[in-house]
Amino acid sequence: LAKLSNELEINNILPQALQAEVRINTSFEGNTEKGISQAITLQPGINHISIPSEVLSPVRWMPNGWGKPALYDFSAQIIVEDKVVAQQSHRIGLRTVRLVNEKDQDGESFYFEVNGVPMFAKGANYIPQDALLTNVTTERYQTLFRDIKEANMNVIRVFFLFTRHSHTKNNPLLPITLTIFTLLCLYITYRNLIFVPQFINIIFV
Repeated sequence: LAKLSNELEINNILPQALQAEVRINTSFEGNTEKGISQAITLQPGINHISIPSEVLSPVRWMPNGWGKPALYDFSAQIIVEDKVVAQQSHRIGLRTVRLVNEKDQDGESFYFEVNGVPMFAKGANYIPQDALLTNVTTERYQTLFRDIKEANMNVIRVFFLFTRHSHTKNNPLLPITLTIFTLLCLYITYRNLIFVPQFINIIFV
């Protein structure tokens, strides 16, 4: 059982409060999980709504070389007076990624644990592909990330000036989720690769 929290930010541009309904739907490989619905009151301005949901028998996303990078489709609809006034969808993988930094007999550990299993990190640095970002085409992105996957890498350290491009929107090799970590700045998960943007150098030995 996977317990999730659906975090929504909704901007009510009207000067008065609105009664609305939020519908959350989840599907995996075309099979729809049980949807949830919740009545809400939208105050004027920005509203932050948190709606819990569950996925029965979740299929976990796995790193490159470990198995299938399972992806779930989540969609949210805002309904006012029986009309859908806003909607958004995301495709994400369900997994846990943890930096294990604990005292041991040699000092302190430093390794990644994915879905509770220690992972041997194999990867490289990702830096901007071209001094002129407009020269980077969708085809160049696809070729690069396909080569990364076929080279059996499972971790990429992203140079901190990395810029997300429009090519990422519909490319299955590109981002599916973003998870904030206090010790590692952030991870960007690309299909079944773990991307680690860093403002400091981290060397894997």
